[in-house]
Amino acid sequence: GRFYAADPDTLAAEVAAHLGDTSHAVSTLGLVAPHAGYVYSGRIAGQTFARVQVPPRVIVLAPNHTGRGQRVSVLPAGVFRVPTADVPINDDLVTALLNALPSAESDVAAHEYEHAAEVEVPFLFARRADVEIAAVVLGHLSLADALALGQGLADVVAATGALVVAS
Repeated sequence: GRFYAADPDTLAAEVAAHLGDTSHAVSTLGLVAPHAGYVYSGRIAGQTFARVQVPPRVIVLAPNHTGRGQRVSVLPAGVFRVPTADVPINDDLVTALLNALPSAESDVAAHEYEHAAEVEVPFLFARRADVEIAAVVLGHLSLADALALGQGLADVVAATGALVVAS
C-alpha cells in the first residue's frame, strides 16, 4: 500500500495500464527501472518492462536504503510475496550468485524493509507469470567490489540466461 496498491486486482490493473503494448518486446541482458512509488515512476517502469522479453529467471539488483544486513545480500530462499503473486526465489540462481559474487552473503535482514526490489516484481510477474527471481540488495561497494560483482553477474547471466533488472 505504500509504493503501489495493496489490493491485487487494483495492482494488476495499474501494472497492465502502465505496461500498455508489449508486442514489440526484445530480448536483452538487462535493464534499469525506477523504484519509486507507481504514482511517480510507474509509467516509466511500465514502458521499460513493456519493451523487454522476460525470461524464466531474473536477477533483481536493488540499493540498500535501510543500511540493514550485508553489503551484498542475496535473499536465500522462499517466495517474494506481492499482492498479485508469490514469486518463487530460484534456488539454483541464488546458489550461482553466492558462488560467483565474491562478497555475496545469504541474508534476509537487508531485504525485510527494502522496497527497491519489491516494486519491480509486479511488472515481472505481469510480463511472465512463471518468472522466478533472485533478489540482491547492494550496500556501499568499493570500485574493486563493484567490478568483481559485475564480472560475477556476467558469468551467472552467461550460464543461466537470466535477465538482470537494476532497480
